[in-house]
Amino acid sequence: MDVAVICEISREETKMNKYYVVAYKEVNFGDDLLMDTLFCRYPEAEFVMTAPGCYRKIFNQYGNLKIICRDSFIYKIFNKLVSSYSVIMHRDYPKCLEDIIINSFKRIIYIGGSIFIEKEDAHQVSYERKWWKKAIDGDKKVYILDANFGPFRSASYTNAMQSVFKKCQDVCFRDQYSFHMFSHIKTVRYGNDIAFLTKTCKRTKNVSDKYVFVSVVYPANNFAADLNVHNEYIRKMAEMHKSAQKYGLGIKYVAFCKFENDDKTLDEIKNVIGDSDTAEYIVYDGNIEEIKQMVTDSVGVISARFHGMVLSSVQNRPTFYIAYSTKGINVIQDNHLDINYIRLKDIKDIDSDRIIASMVHDQGKLLLKEEIYKSANEQFIILDKENRNTNHISKII
Repeated sequence: MDVAVICEISREETKMNKYYVVAYKEVNFGDDLLMDTLFCRYPEAEFVMTAPGCYRKIFNQYGNLKIICRDSFIYKIFNKLVSSYSVIMHRDYPKCLEDIIINSFKRIIYIGGSIFIEKEDAHQVSYERKWWKKAIDGDKKVYILDANFGPFRSASYTNAMQSVFKKCQDVCFRDQYSFHMFSHIKTVRYGNDIAFLTKTCKRTKNVSDKYVFVSVVYPANNFAADLNVHNEYIRKMAEMHKSAQKYGLGIKYVAFCKFENDDKTLDEIKNVIGDSDTAEYIVYDGNIEEIKQMVTDSVGVISARFHGMVLSSVQNRPTFYIAYSTKGINVIQDNHLDINYIRLKDIKDIDSDRIIASMVHDQGKLLLKEEIYKSANEQFIILDKENRNTNHISKII
């Protein structure tokens, strides 16, 4: 779909169940998993989003999704015109074509994680405030799902977003910390992360090569100011390979998001390990089911990615979490999950042998309570009512 059909989509938007979806669309496994759950849950609704052309393949099974291809030639031309006009007129908003497209819709779903991070750049702060002001303008309905709040530095940012939340149709945070900050607002609710509703996979019978699944991040990218932390992280992840070999296990190192340089982490780990038949390096390319099956068939999961930790919990895999922010720790504590974790800044304290040994001996111990699935369904309670969806009671099987 190209820009030529945008007007047609906008004219059709009078239907009760048509939504524009705002999300992180950079082929990131976690965010793709959230969108996949949304599209699957409401087959009778219609969703529209602007995204790279590869998303037509990622979500090709959904006839209820229309994708405006942002890397098409026509889109790029119009986008350049909008951004150039913004610069010439010294305006922060709109700064891209998607801003204009979003404004043509009356129902907007904003889904996915760390949405509310206070930026340091003054122009970016100004743009975001104008974006939200326009999004909640008039009779628009805005639904914010699966979000957490922060990091933030100022009361002015918190107050500004508080004003936004009051005008939204629905705001559902995925952690208690964020929820309690704004629980006095009637539109604000709490529900567990949407990824807890992921359909479980059956373990492949007679897996010949047993392995540990490791989802990585690239700390030097933005998770750690200290380069020493980055280097120590690479060293420790490579060390996991030696520990796994002691138990006759291989390791699958998996990059969830190439756009965020996770693949560079794989290269650096490989340089430390060298050639090995028991180390495999995989970059997520949009095949959601492939990653889910890898997690299910693993002996255990070491995850620096938030949704790697959630997915391994759903698939009942022994899990060790490396937290680059508090969002994962909050979810672990909110749900009393039996998951050991360490903060990324303390990565030097990891005992690789102990972690692998624990996974080998703790098979099948992590069982999620039914309340966790019920709470995750709370994320959709408003959309369920709007779409008369009564088919999702607890866990999706």
